[in-house]
Amino acid sequence: MYKRAIYWFKRDPLKNRIIKPGKGHEKIVLILKGKVRATGIWNGILTEGQAIHIVEEESLYFENLSSEETIYIIAGGHSEKEHHH
Repeated sequence: MYKRAIYWFKRDPLKNRIIKPGKGHEKIVLILKGKVRATGIWNGILTEGQAIHIVEEESLYFENLSSEETIYIIAGGHSEKEHHH
């Protein structure tokens, strides 16, 4: 089961927000509002309604490409092979 958290950031000063689950964890990131440039394990643009799955030591950096606030949800949990609860 995923733990849920809501994060957001504005164009400045938060640039290059890192998303990295860590060993034994995974995250799904869903863009609710705005547009972000993702660089790292995948390079491209994510817009409203798009999501990406990131596992363990993989990482992505997000940069807000909008002049407005960007809102996204990160749902994370343990990878099946590393489940320890």
